[in-house]
Amino acid sequence: MIPSLWFILLLSCFSSRIVVAFSSANDSHLVADNWSCHPFGLCEACPEDSLHEPFCQPFGNRRLVHCLQSEEENDRVQHGGVHPVIGEIPAWEACGRIVSQEMADFWEFVLCNALIASLSLFVLYNRSRAVASRRRKALAARIGVQRPW
Repeated sequence: MIPSLWFILLLSCFSSRIVVAFSSANDSHLVADNWSCHPFGLCEACPEDSLHEPFCQPFGNRRLVHCLQSEEENDRVQHGGVHPVIGEIPAWEACGRIVSQEMADFWEFVLCNALIASLSLFVLYNRSRAVASRRRKALAARIGVQRPW
């Protein structure tokens, strides 16, 4: 009885997330029909106060984009201008992970692991020497050897 209850709870949780994903995908498709957006700049980390915004999800990075309505995009291409066009709207889009930041995080992780491993080996070496010394002293006391340590 209890496993079936867990199954029903999990199924209801996943089904609600699937519906939300499909509805948000359809909404963005409606907006994309009227606008054409082009990246302008590189991915950057979102400020702390913007992390809850949709354009900062899922990795906490965003990129500036310039958006034009579809008719205005055709006029811009015909004139061949690269200067800002009237009606161009700056916006943000979510972007993936920043490679340089991920590489720095990776090497920080490796360095921390190396430090922990070296500290562990140091403790292991000293503890092994102490245990061996105690065993030698116990053996010497058992067989009657009197040595000043």
